Amino acid sequence: MIKKIIKFSIYLLLSPVVYFICLIKPIKFIRFCEIFSGRFGEFISQVEGFFYNKDKYKELSDSKIIFFYGPSISNHQIKIMSERVILIKPYSFFLKLLYGAFLFYKKNDHILNLDKFNFNDSFYLVKDKRKTQLSFPHLSFTEKELEYGKEVEKKLGIKPNDKWICIHNRDSLYLNRNFPNQWPKNAGSWEYHDHRNFPVENFKLASEFFAEKGFFVLRMGQDVETKFNNNNPKIIDYANTKFRSDFMDIYLLSKCEFLLGGDSGVHVVPFVFNRAVYGINYTFSLLWQVHKLYLKLFIFKRIKNLETGKLLSAKEILKSAFAHSYSDLSVKYNVQTINNNEEDIKCLTSEIHKQIKGEEIFDKEDLKISDEFWKIYEKFSNKKITGPLKPKISPSFLRNNLDLLNLS
Repeated sequence: MIKKIIKFSIYLLLSPVVYFICLIKPIKFIRFCEIFSGRFGEFISQVEGFFYNKDKYKELSDSKIIFFYGPSISNHQIKIMSERVILIKPYSFFLKLLYGAFLFYKKNDHILNLDKFNFNDSFYLVKDKRKTQLSFPHLSFTEKELEYGKEVEKKLGIKPNDKWICIHNRDSLYLNRNFPNQWPKNAGSWEYHDHRNFPVENFKLASEFFAEKGFFVLRMGQDVETKFNNNNPKIIDYANTKFRSDFMDIYLLSKCEFLLGGDSGVHVVPFVFNRAVYGINYTFSLLWQVHKLYLKLFIFKRIKNLETGKLLSAKEILKSAFAHSYSDLSVKYNVQTINNNEEDIKCLTSEIHKQIKGEEIFDKEDLKISDEFWKIYEKFSNKKITGPLKPKISPSFLRNNLDLLNLS
């Protein structure tokens, strides 16, 4: 109650500023926009989304926009690259309060929310039944930065003509260490997201497979919980090397052959820089968002009923109370997410390799099974996959998990 009284008093003091800015709108239309800079994926997504959409929407071009950062910066290289193309003011308590005051007085036309212009939704069009990318990234490296990136490549053992892929597993350390008090309702804990995590060891077979095919494999991440132990010089636990930096994170992800990882914000960087993204251990509750990411191919976690030990079908999940839950499922719903097994990942890596060589991996039966899965999803889900194109699930994964289609 005391906090509410203090906030109301501050907004009252700011009311002359708010109404003055509203008064001069016919002469100078001013909007305020907070860049969500605290999370890796959202940061680059909002900046790119603004530039891609600014000539398409009046809301992005009819006013003077005052951009300012959030209270934390997730990646300083994105910050440096963003400031080359857009003026963003440092985070200030005053701007944040003024932003809140406009919302309080319901003057929402002076607030710009870039989530409405996410590049994931607008970078693609449907052409000849395929998605075709429309633009190149607006963020770029300087020649000096590119030279430095190549120097670090050499230190990592990567030669000029070598190619690399990036892998990334989600764990809890980054959020717990950098944002311990962001969610007070969870007592400073991010445990409700733990069902999205998986161990880096899940990449063992995939890493060895692609290393044998001549690729370097770079394990990405900042503040990771465990090391990725191996004896293969082509498999590099970059996240735990002295060469890990905000700059190299962006550099390596922007120039990799592809990223193989889970449902985290890291996938946005290669996507922005026109690199392929493949997924393992995606959570079923986020499938409705997968079409926005345009994964080339992915597999997802199954869900098991802890009481019966039975793996749930797609219909059973979608008709449940936890179908689209972001919370850890085991405590409240007595079900558990099951990470993809070695066979799932082995088959997926083989399909990825065929795909990057231009080989077809879907036959008529695979397409039929995939269509059936998405029909079930559309019928029983309260969050629809929009558009005529459906995300591509690994055909071998669906063939090996036909019980997902069970309607009984």
